[in-house]
Amino acid sequence: MMYITQNYPVIDVRLTGQRIQNLMKERGIKPTEVQDWLSLSCVQTVYRWMKGISVPSIDNLYALSQLFGVRMDDIIVGSREEAGDEKTGSSRPLCLWRPFFRQCGYAA
Repeated sequence: MMYITQNYPVIDVRLTGQRIQNLMKERGIKPTEVQDWLSLSCVQTVYRWMKGISVPSIDNLYALSQLFGVRMDDIIVGSREEAGDEKTGSSRPLCLWRPFFRQCGYAA
């Protein structure tokens, strides 16, 4: 199996939290309203997102995009703001799966 090291984009949890906080402020939405919208058991989850401690799940991210009236991509802040931007993310080995899929009969 071949491995390469490549920088790939990652979610900036802190800046994503700030963006969620800004979107809420711009729209006059309170954390408890987000909690109700998403049927969360406690409001602390929303505060964790806003503080950049964690990020919403894909389902919650989709629901937030509907609540805010924006695309999911407009909520997430990555290590690379735009494709082709030379900011680097963390460096991790990526496995090249193409030979495996070919061996199993899948077109890759």
